[in-house]
Amino acid sequence: MKTLSRFIAKFTGLIVAVLSCFDRVIFKGHLSLSAPRELEYFVDCILKVRRSDFMKTLAPQYSDRLVAHARNWAGKAGRTYEYRTGQFRKDEWAQGLIRDRRISEGLVGILCTLETCPSFALVPGAKRPQFVSRPRQQRVLYYYFLDREFGLVHVRLQTWLPFTVLVYVNGHEWLAQQMVHQKLGFVQQHNAFTQLDDPAEAQRIADRFAKLDWPKTLDRRARQVNPLLRELLPGYPIHWVVDPAESATDLSL
Repeated sequence: MKTLSRFIAKFTGLIVAVLSCFDRVIFKGHLSLSAPRELEYFVDCILKVRRSDFMKTLAPQYSDRLVAHARNWAGKAGRTYEYRTGQFRKDEWAQGLIRDRRISEGLVGILCTLETCPSFALVPGAKRPQFVSRPRQQRVLYYYFLDREFGLVHVRLQTWLPFTVLVYVNGHEWLAQQMVHQKLGFVQQHNAFTQLDDPAEAQRIADRFAKLDWPKTLDRRARQVNPLLRELLPGYPIHWVVDPAESATDLSL
C-alpha cells in the first residue's frame, strides 16, 4: 500500500480518479460434518446405519444424486453439462458459452471434473471401524451463473461428504452491475475500470460490497446446487468463511 501511495502522489497530476474495491472473493461454506466424530454421530445417531454400509452404499448414492441434479438442471434450462478432466481454463469455458450462445442471465453451464478433495475414509478401530479425515478423488461440480446483481459467479461443490461448497464472486463485476442499474457511465477493460463518469458515487457503491447480506445470498446459491441440504441435512446450517479475498485500486488517467 505504501508503494501505491507513493505512485499516486508522484503521478497525481495525471490521475483523474482512484477507485478502491474488492476484486476476487471466495466464500467457503462447510457443514458441521467436517470432523470424523461429527460424521460418526451423523451416521450412528441420525441415519442409524452401519458405518461400512454408509461408505459402500449411501455415500456413493449421495454423490450420484448431486450429479443427477446438475444434469437435470442443465437439461431443463437448455444449458451445457460437460464432464472434463485434465488442465483447462474453466472461466474461459464459461465465457465461451456466454459468447457463443448469447447468454444474458441465469445458468450458463455446469462442469463436472474429477479432483482430489478433503473427505473421509473408514479404517479398522479397536471396537468398530472409525472414520478418519483423508483426501478422496471424487466428482466436483462447477456451476456458472450470470447474475443480475453479481455478474459472472461460479459455485464449486464437492460431491462427497462434507459437501464443501465454494462461491466465487468478483467485486469489479458486482460494481459494474450496480453502475449499469444506476445508469452511471464507465469503461471496463478486463478486470479494471479505466474510466468513471462519477468516481465519487462509484466509490460509495463499492463501499457497500462488504456490507451485503452475504449469508442469505450464499445460502441461496448453496441450496440451489445441493438438494441434499433440504432432503438429508435440514438441521445442518452452513458456516461461511472468506477464503481468500482480494482488493484492488483502479486508476483512471
